[in-house]
Amino acid sequence: MAVMDYAAIPGGRERRSRVRHPVDSTAAIILVNGGAQFRGRILDVSLDGCRIRCDERFLVGVYTQVETVFQLIGSKFLLGGVVQMVHERRTVGIRFLDLSPLERSRLVELIAEIERLQASGEGLPG
Repeated sequence: MAVMDYAAIPGGRERRSRVRHPVDSTAAIILVNGGAQFRGRILDVSLDGCRIRCDERFLVGVYTQVETVFQLIGSKFLLGGVVQMVHERRTVGIRFLDLSPLERSRLVELIAEIERLQASGEGLPG
């Protein structure tokens, strides 16, 4: 069962406490139990989580523990979390969990750089 993504529904109620920042880069979701890997593209990121569009169908349910791997603005991230929603079996919302102080700090720096680049109109490097 999927948790509804109200942000994707016109007029839907936004429940997120953090702003999502649109991005586009390769990404992977790794299942903590079993090690299966789903490749795709990261669509957005916030301090609380991210959304990834998988290349193949994502047949795992919500609350599954995962690790996400992605690279943005020259930095590689490997962050633990849980599947929060699955939309149309390919788009997966991940909520980050138990980030270390260093991981949180790196993510804060990444978000600040994304905001700076978007505000300047430069866009994110490919």
